[in-house]
Amino acid sequence: MIRLTIACLVGLMVGLFLPENLNIDFIFPMILPVLLFSVGLSMGNIDLAGSIRNNKRFLFFPILSLVGSCVFSLIYATLKGFEAKEIMLAGSAMGFYSLPAIMVSTKFGALAGTLLLVTNMFREAAVILLAPILTRLFGKQSIIAVGGATTMDVSLAVIKETAGDEYVPIAIINGLVLTIGVPFIISLFINLNF
Repeated sequence: MIRLTIACLVGLMVGLFLPENLNIDFIFPMILPVLLFSVGLSMGNIDLAGSIRNNKRFLFFPILSLVGSCVFSLIYATLKGFEAKEIMLAGSAMGFYSLPAIMVSTKFGALAGTLLLVTNMFREAAVILLAPILTRLFGKQSIIAVGGATTMDVSLAVIKETAGDEYVPIAIINGLVLTIGVPFIISLFINLNF
């Protein structure tokens, strides 16, 4: 975690001292592919199919993670007196904020879409910034549950570093299943009347 914090601080310092008129937008499309390539290199010796065969509970983790997120979203909305549907939509996006935010904005307006976007951006940031604390307090699988759909891409490197190589397969499966499933769940919640 110290390396991640140092990398973040170095990036912040470099960003503060760059000239204001310098256009570095060309870098952003390259960041995720480079990250995924580096994670792929380190995963080359992990037997993903064997991990699934040896531990079938990996397949239930995304479902339990989604159910938990939806239940706690409903509890939070009830306790705070918020619109349950909007809070559950934000909770059920599972860190996947691009397409779900557009889907929700189209149906319920910019405020609901922004709530979903910001909530899930914070969810992704929480995994990256709080991974060591979460694993210490709640166990290694907690960062996979919090990471949701981001566990197969953006937060995978952090999960690998804090939880270990044995949690990489469950993170990939979790992220893959949720990335595929979340648009359908969001669509279902949008069309349900509650």
